[in-house]
Amino acid sequence: MAFSPSDLYQEVLLVIASRAAAGDLTSRAWLVTEILHSHPLKRDRKRDRDDFSICCRNLAVSAAVDRALAQLKHQDEGGDPDQAELEIPTLPGYRHLRRVYPIRRTEGIFLVPLDQMTDGEIAAKIDTYRAASRGFAAHADELNRYLTARKRAA
Repeated sequence: MAFSPSDLYQEVLLVIASRAAAGDLTSRAWLVTEILHSHPLKRDRKRDRDDFSICCRNLAVSAAVDRALAQLKHQDEGGDPDQAELEIPTLPGYRHLRRVYPIRRTEGIFLVPLDQMTDGEIAAKIDTYRAASRGFAAHADELNRYLTARKRAA
């Protein structure tokens, strides 16, 4: 059976969701390596081991991981949660607090469990969500102003 880019992306989402549910810290680099290791090159097929194939493998997995991380970042910046491809479990007793958040640290990009985030990282997330809500309010105000002007013109 053929393995498609969609299959690869779904596999990445599954690994992220599984590790998030377990409360594991997950780096972008680890995700790429884990997916590559779960699909080892066959030893008896020389063409699978050429530089071009290896390069394409690495690029495809990196792109799928980056797409998933971008989707989480989009959610952080106010993207529609109903359009989410990746459902990260929330903390018990909360409607919105996710178990993990994407965080850029000096070592790279990580999916960090909330209880392992620094106070500064949590404060930065608060700022991100506040900025997104101001943007949505401004957009709603402009839509309202447009609707009012259109009604007056009619």
